[in-house]
Formats: sequence, structure tokens, C-alpha cells
Amino acid sequence: MNIRMRLESLAEPDFRAFMAKLTPNVPKENMLGVRIPKLRKLAKELAKTDWRTYLEEAKDDSFEEIMLQGMVIGLLKEDTGQMLKRLPAFMAKAENWAHCDIVCSGLKKVKDDRESVLAFLKPYISSEREF
Repeated sequence: MNIRMRLESLAEPDFRAFMAKLTPNVPKENMLGVRIPKLRKLAKELAKTDWRTYLEEAKDDSFEEIMLQGMVIGLLKEDTGQMLKRLPAFMAKAENWAHCDIVCSGLKKVKDDRESVLAFLKPYISSEREF
């Protein structure tokens, strides 16, 4: 499965230019221009297949693939604790508002165990990192 080729096939140059304006801290060469609904659809597909292999082998060379990793984590049928164990690897890569906002809005499991989620978030709240 070549995710980069799939992402490139979904990319739109005009959307890339639009997103580059919204996320100025992302180098334009790292952005493909894939719309969020298309990323969500691909994430759902990956979450239903061999997602472990995908997450282990995923590349971090594009804005979209980093976002895709976070979306896949949010869709896993694991319990909240397992999801929280997978999130730090994604959070270390999140370097803009879109990664944070879009991925966090898809983490539906957070409502299942709010205490654990709050404990997980505390170090991030006091972090020096912007995102």
C-alpha cells in the first residue's frame, strides 16, 4: 500500500495554495492539497485494514500524512487507554493548528473516559510548544 501515491492522486493544486495561506508555518513543498473529507475517507479505510502496519510505516514528509496518522488513531476500535498510548507519537509531529484541531475533533473516544483524558492532557497544557 503506497499511501503517498494515494494522497497525491487525491491532491488538488488550488486547494494546496489555499491551505498554504492558512498554515504559513508548513513549508509549501510539504503540503499536497488533499481536502479533509478525502483524508477522513482514507483514514476510515486504513482503520478497517492493517492499521498497525500503516502507523508503524507511515512517513512524516507531508502535512496530509501526519494528519492522516492522527485521524486513523482517532478511528481505532480500541479503548480510550489504548488510543491515549498511541497519541504521543502523533502529538510530537503536530506542528500547526490544523493537525491539532482536525485530529482532536475526531477523537470520539475521549468522552468514554474523561478522567484519563484529562490526566493525559495536563503535560500538554503546560508545555512550551505552541501546538
